[in-house]
Amino acid sequence: MNTIEMLLAIVRGYEEILGVEGPSDLPLESRLRALLMTLTHCTRRAENLSEHLQPKQVWADAIAIERARLNQ
Repeated sequence: MNTIEMLLAIVRGYEEILGVEGPSDLPLESRLRALLMTLTHCTRRAENLSEHLQPKQVWADAIAIERARLNQ
C-alpha cells in the first residue's frame, strides 16, 4: 500500500466513524484537510463539556470551506 492509499484509507475510516460519506469529487488533499478541520474543531469544543458537539455539521462546513478554496 502506498502513501496515497494509506491516507485515503485513514480519511475513509474517519468519515465512517463520523457517519458521513466523503465527496469523491474532491481531491484527497481537500478531504484530508476537511477531516483535520473537523477533528480540531471537535477537540476544542470537547474541552468545554457544556457545548454540544455536532461533528456531522462541522464536517459539512469543512467540506464547504474546501470547495470554496478550490473554486477560487
